[in-house]
Amino acid sequence: MTFKEYLEQENLAIKTIKEHLQNIQNFKGWNKVEALDFNQLNYRELLGYVQNEKQRKLNHHTINIKLNTITKYYDYLINEGIREDNPAKKLRLKKDTRKVLLDQIKPEQLQHIYNVYKNKTNFREAKQKLVHQRNLIILGLMINQGAQIGELKRLEVNHIDFDKGEIYIPSTKRSNNRTLKLHTTQIIPLHTYILQIREKLNLTDDFLFTRNLVNIMGHLIQELRGMFEAIRSLQQIRASVIMNWIKHYNIREVQYFAGHKHISSTEKYRQQEVETLQKSLEKYHPMG
Repeated sequence: MTFKEYLEQENLAIKTIKEHLQNIQNFKGWNKVEALDFNQLNYRELLGYVQNEKQRKLNHHTINIKLNTITKYYDYLINEGIREDNPAKKLRLKKDTRKVLLDQIKPEQLQHIYNVYKNKTNFREAKQKLVHQRNLIILGLMINQGAQIGELKRLEVNHIDFDKGEIYIPSTKRSNNRTLKLHTTQIIPLHTYILQIREKLNLTDDFLFTRNLVNIMGHLIQELRGMFEAIRSLQQIRASVIMNWIKHYNIREVQYFAGHKHISSTEKYRQQEVETLQKSLEKYHPMG
């Protein structure tokens, strides 16, 4: 029995069934990017999906509709004997939920992750090394500039200014363009990638990477999760970078660095930082 047939057995309206099927396709698309098996997703990984949807500025009502679809899908899998539990059964958002990050990765941890990945040497063939060098560039842009997949797809070779040590990140439907400083550890790998690696990877147009980054990002996050216990998702890396900026820059600067179109998006990170600090103070200096 297909999921569509399972829904039809519930005598749902045709429009409702179409919405459920579309929600599941979107859910599967997120799983593909994150290199996860959507049939075997656990509760912790499902929280990562919720976090991603919140970052897309979906309200709690819309996210709960999607969670309702996912709940039905896992009920379907249970019915088919594919799995025994439903991780979405009791997961619903309350109104005005403000959490934007579950497990923050500190700056020194992010830099350690970058350095360890950079020094990886166990490649079985030359193509693997080339792919690794490309992925190092992507990882560096995520860790140092908080770049997202939509922005990475639009990056062009001429967006890199080696003389000024800067990179121009183009806008997307959800983010503003900005010009950010490159970290010193990025300069040489970027230079080598542009002058040598791109040609060997058969990249002949003006774009820094191939336009189809979904599979590449999926393989990269899967590799990172295998190497580093702290890594859970692509969104976790970006959220960590923004949270780290919040501690050192004013809110408008962070809005610019992150490419947020609305200051309210940045405010969520600052509010969480305040709440985290407050909980820490309450833990070590309880009142009453």
